[in-house]
Formats: sequence, structure tokens, C-alpha cells
Amino acid sequence: MGTEKGYVIAVCDGSDYYIPDALHIERNDNHVPWVYKDDKEAARGAEQDGVKLIYGMDDIDDGVYIDTPENRLVITEALKQKSAYVNDPVQQRENEKRLRRVIKSCMDNEIPDLYASRVQQEMMSMENS
Repeated sequence: MGTEKGYVIAVCDGSDYYIPDALHIERNDNHVPWVYKDDKEAARGAEQDGVKLIYGMDDIDDGVYIDTPENRLVITEALKQKSAYVNDPVQQRENEKRLRRVIKSCMDNEIPDLYASRVQQEMMSMENS
């Protein structure tokens, strides 16, 4: 559905942005020339074709995921698992230890730019894990 229109209904695993196993809209990168400049624009195009997307659901961006009861359940369960992981005190201590090791390593090597970059990467990694 939609491939000739420049978008596809997709499921991802291992994405930094998309929730695993949740149906969403992506630009069809195999459709050359591209019909849409990015996934957000492709989602708007899918909506114009009648695909219902989720709006107003906590902790996800509006207009990304397909609105079905099954998809909402997949998203809700994934968010619960992520919340449990993020709020786990053992995991928080491990994240803090990892960040301290990175900071110490960068400071020991006197690499300020690398230090700032690695700290930022580690902090983003902790937020996404």
C-alpha cells in the first residue's frame, strides 16, 4: 500500500527513533525520484490518502504511528518496558559508572573536543536505552 505514492507502512527493529514492532509510515526510499523529502512528509501524504495516524498519545510524536487498537497496544507495552528499564536503579548506577569512565578517559587524554562529544553521545545513549 502506498509504494507507488512514495510511502510505505513499515515496522522497525533496532531503530533509535521508531518503536520496535509498531506500524508507522516511512518514505519509500526505493521510489526515485523521491515523492517526499522525509518520513514526516510521507506520513502527511499517507494521511491525505486516508491512513489514520495516532495523535495525542503520551510519549510519542503525533502523526507517526498508524492508529489501530493493536498498534496502540504494541506502543503502550514498549513504552512500559522502556520506563521500567530507565527507572531501574541498577541500570541507573551502571549508566552513571559508564559516563564517569568516559569522562575520565577523555580528561586523562586531554582531548576537550572529544570529551564534550563523548559525554554528549553517552548521555543520549542513556536517554535512549
